[in-house]
Amino acid sequence: VVRGLCSLGGPAPTKFVVSPRNAAKAAALAAEFPDLVRIAASNQEVVDVSECVMIAVLPKQAEDVLGDLKFREGQLVLSLIATLRLARVRELVAPATDCAVGVPLPAVARCKGATLLMPPLPFAEAIFNSLGTCVAVEDEAHFKRLQSTTALMGDFYKRQLTAQQWLESHGVGASQAAAYVG
Repeated sequence: VVRGLCSLGGPAPTKFVVSPRNAAKAAALAAEFPDLVRIAASNQEVVDVSECVMIAVLPKQAEDVLGDLKFREGQLVLSLIATLRLARVRELVAPATDCAVGVPLPAVARCKGATLLMPPLPFAEAIFNSLGTCVAVEDEAHFKRLQSTTALMGDFYKRQLTAQQWLESHGVGASQAAAYVG
């Protein structure tokens, strides 16, 4: 998500403060976008300096990581932890109340992906629409049904790769095969 947002360009791109938790990923983003990405000293620093906080940790880490952080009223929170229910996110980030859960697909890094969002909050829709297509729903049952289809992505990407490799093995250039297959 950060890579996609940093790639948008424009006259005044947003700056990002990223967590030091995954040092390798944070360092790669800071190296790729040195004017836009800064690595914080702690997770709390990320929360303290950010108007909008995106939470992207493994589901099993969510309670521990969020339980130690102090959010503030009026802060925008966007959880990318697909298995953490919105009600629980709200409990963990109180007193912040503007919270949403997003499930971005990998292609958002190239600003060509879809993201499932609940509920449809303007700040979150703006973020995900800039990265491709935002599919926003109000109903948690619809969210879960739509989310279940993401299990198809592994098979889908494997089929794309197989088709691309087949084209290349039959003389089609790698860039042409990739562009055509997706």
